[in-house]
Amino acid sequence: MAQKRKTSRLGDPTIRDRELKYLKIEEGGTYTKYCNFGIEGNKYGIKHEGENPLPIREFYISGDYLQGKCKKCDKRWRNDGRSKNNRKDKENLSDDDIRNIWYPNYRKGSYDIVGDFSPLKDCSDCEQLISVDYFSISRGMEDGLHNQCKDCSKANSEAVGDRWIIYNPEGKNTVRKNKNSTCKYCGTADGIDKDHIWPISKGGTDYNENIQFLCGIKGNQCNNIKSNSITEKDFYSIDQVKFKMICERYWDILRQAKQENWSIELFDQKMQIAVDKFLRYKARMSDEELKNYFDIEVKRWNRNINVPRAVKKFRKFSEKRKLDS
Repeated sequence: MAQKRKTSRLGDPTIRDRELKYLKIEEGGTYTKYCNFGIEGNKYGIKHEGENPLPIREFYISGDYLQGKCKKCDKRWRNDGRSKNNRKDKENLSDDDIRNIWYPNYRKGSYDIVGDFSPLKDCSDCEQLISVDYFSISRGMEDGLHNQCKDCSKANSEAVGDRWIIYNPEGKNTVRKNKNSTCKYCGTADGIDKDHIWPISKGGTDYNENIQFLCGIKGNQCNNIKSNSITEKDFYSIDQVKFKMICERYWDILRQAKQENWSIELFDQKMQIAVDKFLRYKARMSDEELKNYFDIEVKRWNRNINVPRAVKKFRKFSEKRKLDS
C-alpha cells in the first residue's frame, strides 16, 4: 500500500487545503489517475506523453475532484493549444476589429448592444457591464479581450503584485466573494471586493484573518475612502488586533502593545516605523541578495511573481522613496 505523502509547507492555507484534499482522495484508495489526453489527445492535437497513469499530485484539483488532464497537458493545452490557436485566428484582425466582434459571454449569457453604444462586456472582477473599449486586447483569449477591465486590471496589479513586492506580506488568503457577500461598513452587495483589515503597507498579512469585504466600485466606495487608514469600524482596542493580521517579523511590537495596552494610534505609529526599517533593510541588499530573498518568499507563499521584475520594481520604489539614503 502506498504511503501518504507528507509536506512541510502546511502553514500556507492554500497549500494546506490542497494537500488535505489529496490526502482525502488517497484515503479513498486512489493514488494514481489516467490523463484523459492519453488516448486520442484533444482538438488541438495535444496528446499526453510519457507515463500514464500518474500520481494524483500530477493533476490539479477543481473543488474536491481531480481534473481530467495532468498538469503538463493542461499547460500545453493552455499555451500551445487554446492560446496559440486563438492568436492564429485573430492575427489578421486589428484591435478595432476584435472589439467589434460579438462573442458569447460565458459568464452571463450574452453581450449586449445598446443603441449606438459599443458592445458591452462584463468584467470578471467588478462584475459590471462595460464598453469593450475599456478592455485590453488579448488575442489568446476566446473573445480576444482580457476578462478584467483596464481599471480593475491596473488596480489588481498594483494592489496584489506590486504591494507584495514592496511589503512582502505573509500568508495567502483563500477568501472568495459569493452571492451573500456584502460590504462590512455599509451593507451594500454592489461592487464589493477584498480589503485588508490591517493594511499591508503597515505590516498587515494576507491571511484570511486579515480579509474583509468593502465596496469600492459602486455603493458608498467604502474601500476607497478607507484607503490604508485604521478606522474605529475595524479596531477600537489593541485586543482586537490578531497575530495572524500582523506579519511575524513585527510580532514583538504587537506583544508589547498588548502587554502595555497601547492605543491603536500608538501601535499604528510604531508599525509604520518598523515597516520603514524593513524597507530600508531590503534597500541595502545587493541585487543578488534581493533576488535570493524574493526567490525564497515566492516559493514560501506560492506566489506567481516574476523575480527579476520584482527586483527592478522594488529598486524603482526604493529610489523614489530614497530608502537607501
